[in-house]
Amino acid sequence: MSESPSPPDSLSKRLVSKRMYAKLAVLQSWVHDGVPWKTNDLSGQPCLDENDEKVLDYFPTNIREFAQWDGSQNCLSVRENLGPLHSCSRTTLGQLYHKTLLGEIRKTMSALESKSVNQIENANRFLTIESQNREISQLKKLISVQESDVVHLTMRRHEAVRKLRDEKDTHRRN
Repeated sequence: MSESPSPPDSLSKRLVSKRMYAKLAVLQSWVHDGVPWKTNDLSGQPCLDENDEKVLDYFPTNIREFAQWDGSQNCLSVRENLGPLHSCSRTTLGQLYHKTLLGEIRKTMSALESKSVNQIENANRFLTIESQNREISQLKKLISVQESDVVHLTMRRHEAVRKLRDEKDTHRRN
């Protein structure tokens, strides 16, 4: 019969566990509510990539990144809402008594990765639709201007044809 991992018994081990569970809770909330969008620290505006698509803020995608994550990797607007996060060593995280926690972290990061992909696709699909709607609006305005031009040119053509007919009639009479 194998021994189950013993819980941390020292104050420092309990503190480290508490800090890791706090980081895990943040990631779990992001799985539920969505990963925050990265914003410009000065303007607060969403950051866009080279394709003008919104970018998600930083989140750890592996155990090493989770261990190192202390919130400094996140944009200011996210850091203000995170509360204190602390890095830890991978060695500490890899201790036998953290086996259950490590499993939860891996499961949560996997779910967060899926959530982030869906979130980006949905947000950028909205941006694409919004962009297409703006283009449609501009094209409708162009069509309206061109229709007006066609009406104006048609009237000028009718006027020119009438003048030509009048001149021909005048010329025939003479």
